[in-house]
Amino acid sequence: MTFIELVENVALKTGMPKTKVKEVLRTAATTIDTHVLDFGGEVKWINFGRFRSGKTKAGKAFGHTLTPRPALKFHSYGR
Repeated sequence: MTFIELVENVALKTGMPKTKVKEVLRTAATTIDTHVLDFGGEVKWINFGRFRSGKTKAGKAFGHTLTPRPALKFHSYGR
């Protein structure tokens, strides 16, 4: 499912305008990103999953050296 499909689905099920749904989803994603990466926190979403901080791996790809950098990691609680 793409972001646009998610927006359309939520708008259809809630009756909210697509522009408002898009704004809410982007704000939620930004808030999670800020809390986890900038403050080193963790976000637990009951019956969905957990967002936490991690690092990318170092190595080489396409002739470039890759250095570890902060990354958002997600772990699903599964169904």
